Amino acid sequence: MDMYLWTIEIMSSIIGINCQKMSPEQVLAFKEKQWKESVAVRLQKYENFANEHEWFLGYLTIVDFSIYELYRYMNMIFPGKMKEFQRLKKIHDMIEEIPQIKAYENSDRCIKEMDPSSLLAALNKSKE
Repeated sequence: MDMYLWTIEIMSSIIGINCQKMSPEQVLAFKEKQWKESVAVRLQKYENFANEHEWFLGYLTIVDFSIYELYRYMNMIFPGKMKEFQRLKKIHDMIEEIPQIKAYENSDRCIKEMDPSSLLAALNKSKE
């Protein structure tokens, strides 16, 4: 549960700053601070734990699907930064190979970028 709440908190803060009138430099500085002080620290804990197993808990569970989503969203918010978390990437990649997940990734329902307008469009489309 902690992983879900933390992910929502990070995403909300990033989306919130994108909705404010901040310069691109201010947004970048805010995101860099978030990465260093919160995101990288938390992800390293998950990475360390995951290193002991093929799947996060040693067998496929809902946690692995959460890691998949967490990796996707953090990679959208912090492009290029997730490459240091190879164990989490491996879990992401294994989930991504599931045929139903692959079909979703290739659909227009899949969120492919992290900006408020694309999120709102995806939410509105899902309500149709």
